[in-house]
Amino acid sequence: GVAILLVSHDLALIDEVCDRVVVMHAGACVESGRVEDVARPRHPYTRALNRSRIELAAPGGELVTIVGQPPSVGAWPRGCRFAARCDIAQRDCNEGDHPPLVTVAGDHRTACRYATRMVS
Repeated sequence: GVAILLVSHDLALIDEVCDRVVVMHAGACVESGRVEDVARPRHPYTRALNRSRIELAAPGGELVTIVGQPPSVGAWPRGCRFAARCDIAQRDCNEGDHPPLVTVAGDHRTACRYATRMVS
């Protein structure tokens, strides 16, 4: 009967402690679901976060980083806020409002218009 809200970029900690996760980028929810479902990401930002996990880095090696810079707070671009840094973005990703969350499977949701193109 207890809930804890944990805010962290440490996905290993999230995996260990949490049952559910909500991934946010630039003030918008981009993916949500059970930890084991989001471990198979359907949004490019979540995939990029997973690839940059420190425990995946070779000892003494370079860390994988997410290219580019997030948008300035309040100066949100049109469309998906991750589109400028995304490796699967299409022209329509820069149009309209930030995409809403849509169900991928069960209670796993993503805000990516091209979630079917995601390969973990």
